[in-house]
Amino acid sequence: MRIVYTVIIATMFSMASNAQTLDELNAQKAELSGQITDLQGKLGDVQGKIDALPGWDRGTFGTVGVNLSNFSNWVNAANPNSRNITILGSLNGFANNMQDKYFWRNKVSINLGWQKLVANTDDPTQ
Repeated sequence: MRIVYTVIIATMFSMASNAQTLDELNAQKAELSGQITDLQGKLGDVQGKIDALPGWDRGTFGTVGVNLSNFSNWVNAANPNSRNITILGSLNGFANNMQDKYFWRNKVSINLGWQKLVANTDDPTQ
């Protein structure tokens, strides 16, 4: 049992001897803070060069939607046995040019949809 206690105490002392002091940690913090300020300055210079470049800012985005409905013996509906299929799509794009003395903004939006309604699913002719 003495050996176990001796090993535990020796382990605790060895861990305490490897711990960093507050002064060492503050020195590391100051060094890293200096590196951060240098990098932030360089980042600001690069961002300034990017902002100074002329040109167009372009982009596109869009959505697609699908709706499938099927009613069987729906009491309150005008068509109690019906089926509906809807597909919708939207595409939007833009191109902007911002200069010191003028600006040019372009935007386009295209929407397309398709819908099929089967009013009476019991009728084989539809």
